[in-house]
Amino acid sequence: MVVGKSCWVSKKLLAVCVIGFVSMFLTLLTVEFMVGCGEKTYHKDRTWETNTCVFLPHEVKRGEW
Repeated sequence: MVVGKSCWVSKKLLAVCVIGFVSMFLTLLTVEFMVGCGEKTYHKDRTWETNTCVFLPHEVKRGEW
């Protein structure tokens, strides 16, 4: 840790990094929510499949109802 007059630079840099990480994480969650990651989509022929995800690894599953 930097001690002395330049200590405020380290604190500001840490604050910017934390805010940047949190904002990127919330953006990722928002995008996945908007595309319906993992939600079921029902079709007229009585089948369903899960929606794909943008960033998260997710295997599309299909079935009948």
